Amino acid sequence: MQPRTTRKPSQTKSGKRKSSHGRKKPPIIAITAGGLFAALILFGIMFSLRTKNGMLVIENLPADAQVMVDQENVRLRWNDGKDSATVRIKPGTRQVEVLSGGAKIAGDTVTIESGTETSITVIPRTSKDEVENRQLLTSDNPTPRLFPLDELNMPGRNEAAWVSPDGGRIYWEHSDSGGGNAEIFQAERDDLSVSFGNERSVITGKQPTLTPDELQVVFVHTEPKKFKRLYMATRSTKSDRFENAKELMQFGEGLMFNSPCISADGLALFVNARQQNDIRTTKYYVSRRTSIDAAWMPARPVDIRWNAQQQDAPLTWISMAPDEMSFLATHEMGVGRYRVLQFSRTSKTAPFESYEYLTLPGFGNVYGRSPRYSLARNELFLTAPESYAQANSAAWKGFVPKLWAIRDVDRSSIAQAEQSLTLLPAGSEWHGTVKRNWRPGPTTKDDVIFTVESRNGDQFVALINTDHGTQIRRVTGTVEGTGSLSWESSGSNVLTGSGGMSGSHHGHVKDDYIRVESNWVNSKKQKVDAVYELRRNPEQ
Repeated sequence: MQPRTTRKPSQTKSGKRKSSHGRKKPPIIAITAGGLFAALILFGIMFSLRTKNGMLVIENLPADAQVMVDQENVRLRWNDGKDSATVRIKPGTRQVEVLSGGAKIAGDTVTIESGTETSITVIPRTSKDEVENRQLLTSDNPTPRLFPLDELNMPGRNEAAWVSPDGGRIYWEHSDSGGGNAEIFQAERDDLSVSFGNERSVITGKQPTLTPDELQVVFVHTEPKKFKRLYMATRSTKSDRFENAKELMQFGEGLMFNSPCISADGLALFVNARQQNDIRTTKYYVSRRTSIDAAWMPARPVDIRWNAQQQDAPLTWISMAPDEMSFLATHEMGVGRYRVLQFSRTSKTAPFESYEYLTLPGFGNVYGRSPRYSLARNELFLTAPESYAQANSAAWKGFVPKLWAIRDVDRSSIAQAEQSLTLLPAGSEWHGTVKRNWRPGPTTKDDVIFTVESRNGDQFVALINTDHGTQIRRVTGTVEGTGSLSWESSGSNVLTGSGGMSGSHHGHVKDDYIRVESNWVNSKKQKVDAVYELRRNPEQ
């Protein structure tokens, strides 16, 4: 639902108030669950007030609703259509409560200023116990739920989360209340149903985005005379700090960078850039490379049809889908009010020109910066004010941003989660290398041929041929619509029947490229790390 306007009444010649003009930042009212106040699903009830006695207009009000103002029941005057009602109240600071079925469903303190009309959005929240326990819902059709990531939200600003493909690790920016002393933090969770923990700083910087193996990070670094420059750093393992930060010059000099985003396969880097202090010059760029270890090539513009002047703000926080056919972004400032939107295009050579604001069934409109969708548990991670109810304000100045997650998101609502099943088609053949490292031990590199024998929905059966044809194993796995690829391996060599192994393999597949990170135990009980990098046979 679009935010309603707030208008200041004008007067006729007789002095009577006739119409309203002007705007005011809308306060928010939250629905309770289990007797506790919380902010979760956009319920869509809106209030507006008008002086002198004040007029409270309640839209989408339940048919059996009662309204209490300062603990006194007030008379409702139902408007045409029977979906809204009007109440007259005095201006000032008032406690407004809405009851339905005899139970309180909304309540908050509202300050009414004389001479203005104020809009208030009602947002339901989960109970405190539900937020703390973070239990998975067991319903066949769970409702999206909003959670503050309080285990990560430290004093100061917490924003710009990036989540690993398996959902087990999260990276985000933390800084003081003024945005200074920024550090990028990392935290983990062993089980997707529990909170993140073991948080620690891994590098100085802002706005992290990582490759799928989490060994490279691209980020924005603020330093004197190089305001918001783009850097990349590396590390050897996921438990190390990032080192060897180097500035990326592929996008040119004299620019300010925001919201970098590495693609799911690690081979494309999207970012918006503008000349310093001139938001009207914002453009969108992509730099590509041929492999995960190759250098980034010179950047090229991304064709996004978006009128920043007409829309009052450029697009920010672009999060590209693995097939590069759609992306999530944030529409900030007065027109967009920090709503999340989805862009799409008809082909990879076509411009991005079709978009819609993101609305989740059972939740409503989604507000916030840095939207990142994680397929591992159908979670949408966001940055929003400490009170999510303020997320749809025209400006966030003065708000302290925190990390939030909407869980149990219906993936049909996210365009990038509903891609064609033509990824990894039956009969396709992929050639490349597998790099293996015994822990501890030497690193070896072998040619590999990956052949898809069959495909049934998300499930596939493939033959993996390595070691010059002496090691052929058959695996059964899953490839999601976003290009997330995984399989669990066990059993013996197809040719000899000897040698068992077990382990997990996770990665991404695009039209012509596969990258998989593996952890498994071979027949000699040796722990092995492996990385598969494959390209589709060009003859197919």
